[in-house]
Amino acid sequence: MKQKTTVLYDKNENEMTVPVRKALSVNAPSARYTGYKPETVTERAQNFQKED
Repeated sequence: MKQKTTVLYDKNENEMTVPVRKALSVNAPSARYTGYKPETVTERAQNFQKED
């Protein structure tokens, strides 16, 4: 099977041939960033004021 490529050019008009692959679906496990947790909020201590 022939590998798909695309040609890119830099600011000096130099040609670069780079391989490309089909994108993964958005629900593919390997396409997910496991470190992002939208339910977790981190606040700095100076953002809060104590009430007396």
